Amino acid sequence: MKKFVLIAVTTALALSSCSNDQEFDSIQTKNKEIDFRSFIDKGTQSRATVTTGENILGFTVTGWWDRTGNNDITNAANAGDEYLFNAFDINRREEGVGTWSYSPKRYWPAADIIEGGISFFAYSPASSKNVTKDNGLYNYKGNELEYTVPDPSRTEAQEDFLLARTGALKTDEPVELNFAHALSRVRFFARTTQTNLTYVVGGVEMIGLQKTGRINMENIPDKGIFSYNDVSTTSTPVIHWTPTGTTSDLGIDIGESPINLLGTSGSKYHSLQGETNALMVLPQKINNFQIKVYYKAYLNNPEGTYFAGSKDKYEERSFTVTDNLRNGDFPFEIGRQYNFCLQFGDEVGDEITFSVEVGDWTDNAPIYTPELTDYSSLISDDFKSTNTSVISFVDAKGNTLSPALLLDSDGNTKISKEELRAVVGIIVSKENFDFKGLEYFENLEFLETNKNMTNIDASKNAKLTVAKFYGNSTLGTVNLSNTALETINFGTPTFENLNLSNTKIKGYGSSGEEINLGAATVTGTLNLSNCGLTTITTMPTDAAKVPAMLDLSHNNFGKCTIPDCQLNTLDISNNPSLTDLIFKPKVAASSEALGSKIKIEKVIATGNKSLKTVIFENTNYNGIYLKEVDIRDSQYLEKFDVRFSVVDKLIVWKGYTWTEINPIIQTANSSGRGKINGIYAGETLLGRSDGGTNSKN
Repeated sequence: MKKFVLIAVTTALALSSCSNDQEFDSIQTKNKEIDFRSFIDKGTQSRATVTTGENILGFTVTGWWDRTGNNDITNAANAGDEYLFNAFDINRREEGVGTWSYSPKRYWPAADIIEGGISFFAYSPASSKNVTKDNGLYNYKGNELEYTVPDPSRTEAQEDFLLARTGALKTDEPVELNFAHALSRVRFFARTTQTNLTYVVGGVEMIGLQKTGRINMENIPDKGIFSYNDVSTTSTPVIHWTPTGTTSDLGIDIGESPINLLGTSGSKYHSLQGETNALMVLPQKINNFQIKVYYKAYLNNPEGTYFAGSKDKYEERSFTVTDNLRNGDFPFEIGRQYNFCLQFGDEVGDEITFSVEVGDWTDNAPIYTPELTDYSSLISDDFKSTNTSVISFVDAKGNTLSPALLLDSDGNTKISKEELRAVVGIIVSKENFDFKGLEYFENLEFLETNKNMTNIDASKNAKLTVAKFYGNSTLGTVNLSNTALETINFGTPTFENLNLSNTKIKGYGSSGEEINLGAATVTGTLNLSNCGLTTITTMPTDAAKVPAMLDLSHNNFGKCTIPDCQLNTLDISNNPSLTDLIFKPKVAASSEALGSKIKIEKVIATGNKSLKTVIFENTNYNGIYLKEVDIRDSQYLEKFDVRFSVVDKLIVWKGYTWTEINPIIQTANSSGRGKINGIYAGETLLGRSDGGTNSKN
């Protein structure tokens, strides 16, 4: 019996930093106002991992004025120098349209009083929650900035973290912020040389990485382009980060659908992460760097003899990746991309070898679909049913495809890639349909069912634009994230969890472009993060079916109005353009129970540095009750008007004193009173407010 091992080829690609035609912003001196403008036209939103001049939404900037001309930023607070910007968020109101905006405005000093000029330091995305709060750009004095690379998961996304700085400047010259990619980027590809074995990849992990590090921003090139040493020599790698903390493993999220590989003549490498996904890694140098692969291999026959792993268990294989030119250490350099190419199917005896090449940072690797003559073993029997009461397929012209499409001339089930590609719509009419293999319908544009289901994962169907869940059905976790989804319609279904993150959703529960979150019941998490949302018309109101979490984070709300709702947790964090948060019932309460119109256990509104006002409108006599409201990153808050409502705990910016927060808090007006039982600056209790009477703790 032949044995099979894993061959790895490592390719390191240079990350193409922001070139001159991708210069993001300019600060002009017209009318002495410091203005941020874009050099290039902005296109539609890109949902790739990579940030470009077209899809950058905002950045956080500190601008330091060297009043004394000693060019000593480390003594900025003591030498008479000052900050023009101190960790300001600069945001685009609507991606692709208009100019960068911020408030309050900052102005250039008169030209005749500038001595040393002004230095700017910036990072993107704005208010990244992965920047350590006490080691960010607030009161930045040339010290190191600290950042933690998050694990990719269903609840936490990685980001393309960017850094920029400028030198000393005069007010009559434009200030260009050219951002550099500050992390390393990793992609995994795989192929097999075997035509009679199927390989199933269940996961890939990099072992022992450090995820937290500090960087001196003086090391960031002012043109956004790093200079690299020759990778074919023993030259010192370009890292710039100093890792801190403990090590842990970092792996790709294959999700619930493992990757199947079957070789053909001249089989090419295919991405294990889809068309655009990648892993972000903290730049560092690792000794004894290892990659672990989880895989199975079985013979393509009816018996399906396993050569590696088993039907219910993956085999684990670890191997070391080294750079012999650098004493065995493997470096992840800042701003570079690394492609790890895994080859399955070679016999024992071949040495594990590595090659290194340099090229551009690219996202053009094709999404993986195995090249097979028959896909029937990869999809469920339900998909192969010829009974139209189980499933119907629709082609690009709207015609119903004959079930005989999946039968060969002998009447045996056989499915080709061409048959899978012909399907653009699937209508499921069977209880608890088995959706195994859904990802292989690569041209799927709409999905419809009115039956009870356990779980549905369509997150790899990149072209899916419409989903319909009719009838009084009960469903488990439905994952439609990372698709082109624009519309989702309902009868009266109940979901355990519904994930619509990273989509282009425009219509939810409505035939038009309306977001009606009360159209379906979600008892767990309803995730609408990073969907470009600007308006919510209706929220969940049934207290008996309260979602555990409604996630509206990382959207484009400017003025967000929350209507009648009953929620456990509302996450509206990291909306960089959010200035006004309004809680407004459609009809005012009248001497009703506490929270009869709007009741939310916890409102998470962190990361919203542009937030100015929080207002409770159109309510009487306890109509709105919020147990906890967290706006701790809103440094420029102007008004928190509770009116007739009740907030148990309000968390504001930790820099506020009682004297500063006192005039901002309003709990009384001409016809009523509200209450805040505790006002906290971070973790410190400052006081409380009741009917217009503010009491210091």
